[in-house]
Amino acid sequence: MGNPIFSENSEYAAEFLRFLATHPDAAARIPERAVVVFLPERDPGLAAHNKLAAESTEAYRDTVPIFVTVRTTREPGKRYEFALAD
Repeated sequence: MGNPIFSENSEYAAEFLRFLATHPDAAARIPERAVVVFLPERDPGLAAHNKLAAESTEAYRDTVPIFVTVRTTREPGKRYEFALAD
């Protein structure tokens, strides 16, 4: 089955890229050397894991973390809503 953390984050990443393609204002808020960190509301354990990884991993030292809240939606044709932290 693979790594569930990787699988979930990959799913969010794919949907987030689609979101950015239709929301250039959000895309413009993401600077170079950014790392997008998904904080899913429906999975607080994954959110905590992702946040801790972004704040404590040596690989992220020279990056800018962009925290993105992920909400599940029932809107037709849309699985998630994304909100970039200010």
